[in-house]
Amino acid sequence: MKIKLNCKEERYIETVDYFTLKSVNKIRKGKKKDPVYYLKQPAFLDTETSWNHDTENPLAWVYQWCMEFNGQYCIGRYVFDLIREFRKIYDYYELGDKKRLVIYVHNLSYDHQYIYKQLYKEFGAPEILAIKSHKILIARYGGLEFRCTWLLSNMSLDQWGAKLQAPVRKMVSAIDYDVIRYPDDKLTYTDWLYMVNDVAALKCNTYLEMLNERRGG
Repeated sequence: MKIKLNCKEERYIETVDYFTLKSVNKIRKGKKKDPVYYLKQPAFLDTETSWNHDTENPLAWVYQWCMEFNGQYCIGRYVFDLIREFRKIYDYYELGDKKRLVIYVHNLSYDHQYIYKQLYKEFGAPEILAIKSHKILIARYGGLEFRCTWLLSNMSLDQWGAKLQAPVRKMVSAIDYDVIRYPDDKLTYTDWLYMVNDVAALKCNTYLEMLNERRGG
């Protein structure tokens, strides 16, 4: 699917249904005698969720997700498909406690509650670093290290992009959250535009923030 990025330029990206994996450099961190290696290219993840609008018996679920890694935007509808891609990445790069992939998520505490059961089943119990209850800064499942950019930036994705004057921006109010959506419902092109642009904006903001930090800004 060809997606138009929400920016002033005519920029498009092609989404994929599964990642094609290739070599990625790694960075050594920590003590020389006991180093931890990170893949140089981080990943960026976002999910879209819905619920049954029944306050007495509430049920919620993921109906759409997108993850960017190494220049590819992979999209899907079911959490088990996302876990499949994590497993492929985990095995291909031989991830573990000493070799990790960072996955940035904006508001990790929210997204994590929808995928932690499947992550736990596939990769075991996580190590959680939380500022306080329901404010997760880092959740690590072996070699998968999820980090919350919302807590790091202390801003919404749109506010963060405005502060950084980011060229790629979130598509605010593009979809109606009052509509109940299921993983097997047909989605519109606008639904995918919104989803993919959230991840593109997250990637853009994160790299701009890293660049500012290196410059001391």
